[in-house]
Amino acid sequence: MTPTKILNTLNIRPGEGWLVSWMLIYAFFMGIPALITETAAYSLFLEKFSAQAIPYIYIGFAVVTTLSGLGYTFLEKHISFSLFVSINLAILAVVPLFFRMALETAHPIWTLPSLAIWYEVSWAFANLGFWSMAVHLFDLRQGKRLFGLIGIGLTLSEAIAGFLVPGFVRLVGTPNLLVVTSVSFLCALLVQTYILRFSKPPEEIVEEETTEITPQHTFFGLFKNQYIVLIFLLAGLYAISFYALDNAFYDQVEIHYPDADELASFLGIFFGLSSLLTLILGAIVSGKLISHYGLRFGLLLMPVVILAGTGLTVAIGTLFQFAIVLFWLVVITRFSNEILAYTINRAAWQVLYEPLPEHLQLRAQTVVESMIKPVAGGLAGVLLIGLSAAFGFSSMQIMIMLLGVLVAWIGVVIWINRLYPVILLQALVKRRLPETTIEINRSHIGIFKEGLRSRHPGVVLYSLDKLEELMPESIPQYLESLLTHPAPEIRQTALQRIENLMLSATATAVKPLINDDSSAKVQGCALRTYTALGGSNVISEVTPYLYSAQSHIRLGAMVGLLKYTDQTEQLYTQLAQKLTDWANSSQVEDRLLAAHVLVEIEQDSFNPLLLKLLNDDKLEVRETALLATKKRDDPSIWAAVIDSLDAPKVRSAAFTALVAAGEKIIDQLKTALENSSNKKASLIQLIQVCGRIRGPEAVSILENHTHFPDVQVRTHALIGLRHCKYQALESEQERIKQEIRVEVLQATWFLAAITSFAEDDRFQLVETAVKNELARCRRCIALLLSFIYPRQTILSAWDNLKGDSASLGGLWDKKKTYALEIIDVTISPDLKPLVLPLLDNLTPTQSLTQLQHLVPQLTRDQQY
Repeated sequence: MTPTKILNTLNIRPGEGWLVSWMLIYAFFMGIPALITETAAYSLFLEKFSAQAIPYIYIGFAVVTTLSGLGYTFLEKHISFSLFVSINLAILAVVPLFFRMALETAHPIWTLPSLAIWYEVSWAFANLGFWSMAVHLFDLRQGKRLFGLIGIGLTLSEAIAGFLVPGFVRLVGTPNLLVVTSVSFLCALLVQTYILRFSKPPEEIVEEETTEITPQHTFFGLFKNQYIVLIFLLAGLYAISFYALDNAFYDQVEIHYPDADELASFLGIFFGLSSLLTLILGAIVSGKLISHYGLRFGLLLMPVVILAGTGLTVAIGTLFQFAIVLFWLVVITRFSNEILAYTINRAAWQVLYEPLPEHLQLRAQTVVESMIKPVAGGLAGVLLIGLSAAFGFSSMQIMIMLLGVLVAWIGVVIWINRLYPVILLQALVKRRLPETTIEINRSHIGIFKEGLRSRHPGVVLYSLDKLEELMPESIPQYLESLLTHPAPEIRQTALQRIENLMLSATATAVKPLINDDSSAKVQGCALRTYTALGGSNVISEVTPYLYSAQSHIRLGAMVGLLKYTDQTEQLYTQLAQKLTDWANSSQVEDRLLAAHVLVEIEQDSFNPLLLKLLNDDKLEVRETALLATKKRDDPSIWAAVIDSLDAPKVRSAAFTALVAAGEKIIDQLKTALENSSNKKASLIQLIQVCGRIRGPEAVSILENHTHFPDVQVRTHALIGLRHCKYQALESEQERIKQEIRVEVLQATWFLAAITSFAEDDRFQLVETAVKNELARCRRCIALLLSFIYPRQTILSAWDNLKGDSASLGGLWDKKKTYALEIIDVTISPDLKPLVLPLLDNLTPTQSLTQLQHLVPQLTRDQQY
């Protein structure tokens, strides 16, 4: 088997080999002390004490580890990650040497129980150190693939140590195993230092936390986070079940192996065999199972299997009461627990920490390993002692109690799996802390009054808006004073508001602006406002301005007169004729002026003029005329606007006008779509309009074009449905899935083409075009997924995944990792093997390898 195939089998991707290799070496040295210390501690302990005393070990473990955990929690908040894990390993390396000396000098009545307690403590902190490193160095998706694999370093070392223990025991004796423990931890410290110096952790998202996952600066603050509390609860139930089963196991093996050396040999073989199977399962199966079946499967498998084994033990032990049968059932159940705990369950467990902010990851892990699990173990010890003393509980009664714990464990797993996608989405769309806002109330009126005196237009406009909101009755008194403001836009705004409010008392203040203002726009606006306020009394004053040399002044006069003159009067007819003359003028300025008038005047009698201007040969005239179409109902007008979509120079204005018209033009759009079936550019424009208009009829049009033969038309139909916030009916979901399969098939062909072009510079331009098509396929797949799964969830994930690097094996930050994980836990299993290879952080070759079953692999000669 080639190195590449070996890496593929182990789920290791390019660029990950160095770190995985060193983590395996690190795991090897971290794992050796576990089995050796356990063998030495419990063999020596059970030689002097009964297995009934083991619960006291759990209580001591809980006390010592919890107190140590408080110190660790303090340390991790005040020192760097590298220093934290280094201090942890240094302590683990030194303490066994003290115990070795104590075995020679101190009384066994306290040394042996203390050593057994130390084993439990050291294993907790060794796990904390190792898995903190793993979570620190790998992102979420890597964790799902690789945590099972790197964990086999622990398993491999345990397997080797397990088979060597009987020989070591015969050669040097059980107590000297502690020296090997210290040497192994020192080697692990050297490897850890090397890894931290030369590795690069995944890029953290540099944003403030969400309102759900907030920085917690105290131990008790962690309990305000529901997700972390569930992790704690899961850890507690896991620990209780582990120690209950562990107690039953040692109770049985003590009966069958009363001699310390025989017991040590049995335990060595037991843990060696379990480690060997763990090695195989962790290396080849664990990562693939979790990647394929998801986190839910990884977390549920162990409690379900242990529940089955425990139930069988209780049933057969109660019915038959054969000691040898009970012994082997307990051993097999404990054996299953050992294998699953350190492969699939452990890998899945560590993934739970990944969505947490980095500062909470280490804190939560520290609390779990140094407090929650030990306290749960201590609680298990108290229960076992109490139940044994009060009711004489044996292995069978312990197994019955374990059934209830396992059921609760399964319940928490189901609960945390429901919350996991929510936490992922929060981690993905982390929003910055909201901007500081001020509650606006009437106490701020004085500030806004002062704001009206500002020379800055923005301040004045904001103050005016707020005063209108708080004291609408006071606005008239301020508008007149704003007519003298130095900024033309403020004077113009004041005039418009005076017209809207019909403040006749201000007419005398408005009139001087007609001739004296320095801005022609303000003069025109003043004419319009003055006409509105004066009505028929000022017509004779305003009419001469229709002949001004300034177009803005003529515009103001014409709009004012047309709006406020009765249509039955002769003057109105004269005004209409004047407007017609402008529209028919050979002068562009006149035609443009006519278009501006029609923007303000909405009478249907002027529609023929508007239709003429929509077909004007000057771009600026047509663009202005398009602005005048928004509130028209004439089909001929909308037909002309739709035709304008074919003219690149006015396409944007036509598009805006059609969208503003809304659903009233749907019938015209349908007709235009039917007539444009062979014009791709027009089809795309019309589909885009439908997407912006929204509404049921627009959605129906877009649905009909999602399977259009042309891929670009189809893509824009999908984009339009996104704008419509479309969600497919249940009856439509299978059709959507089939469209996803079509896009995946096309994407697979594009991947095959890209891999063929990779080594030939002659196809560089073609390769770029194909990559663009691949990006289009990926976008369509994401849009289609959003139609049949929670829309905002999928789209938020896609918005973070999209980009060139996302499909070419580029570097990812944690947001992209969270995004892909959200899609993974959201979509159905039948789509995962089709969709994920296209969205994952893979090179084209890697993606093609996972999808090649869809398309036969062709040679370059066959393709071209």
